[in-house]
Amino acid sequence: MEDNLPTANPSSVLGVCLGLLLLMGVSLGLLVPRHQAATDPLPAVEVRR
Repeated sequence: MEDNLPTANPSSVLGVCLGLLLLMGVSLGLLVPRHQAATDPLPAVEVRR
């Protein structure tokens, strides 16, 4: 049971940190384009026409 301590497995801590960074990057990547599209929807329609 003592082997499951976070301090005993530094690799697991690094994995969690990397996972959080990936989640942050994905969330930012999804939110930024949505805000840009919501702020300027008209120019996109005019360009398509």
